[in-house]
Amino acid sequence: MAQNGLESWVVDALYLLRDDQRNHVMKSPLNLDHTTNLNGIITSRIKEVVPVDQRLQIFVTLNGLAQGVVDRLSTLTPDQHEKVMESTL
Repeated sequence: MAQNGLESWVVDALYLLRDDQRNHVMKSPLNLDHTTNLNGIITSRIKEVVPVDQRLQIFVTLNGLAQGVVDRLSTLTPDQHEKVMESTL
């Protein structure tokens, strides 16, 4: 279910941020007049303020990944982590 036009996983991701990070993501008013992808705006703002290792933890949590997958992810580089998360965060 969407909240304020956001998909539920984006709302969940916002709740997994620290307060200061969430405030940064939400500080600028959203200009919804010319926007068709509010989820994209929010995830882009998350990428600006949240380090890749924390975003990977959020990705793991949101997707309920098994420990074996998490172990495999730990062997990848930060650039590879970005590619894995590309479809979400």
